[in-house]
Amino acid sequence: MKALLVVGGIVGIILALAGLVVWWAYAVSVLWLWFVTPFGIQAISLAHAYGLTLVVSGLMSTRGLGLGVKKEKDSWITEICVAVIAPAMLLFFGWIAVGFM
Repeated sequence: MKALLVVGGIVGIILALAGLVVWWAYAVSVLWLWFVTPFGIQAISLAHAYGLTLVVSGLMSTRGLGLGVKKEKDSWITEICVAVIAPAMLLFFGWIAVGFM
């Protein structure tokens, strides 16, 4: 029974991460559509948007491992909230900016 709970938890985490990947890719692709395609550049797919997210995150290293930094006990909750809310905020402020274009 305990093994089933562990496997279920792992599957749940994988599904949640997959959902966050799609959410981030969607946000980036919409922002690209709003702000880059007016310059005559082709729209991008979710896969391209996710790839761009990986490249930019790697170059900016904003999502580093945080080695040597003490984290609070519940910092994983903060990380999940940021992963869910950040794309929504980007889309919201992007939507406002589109209103001024």
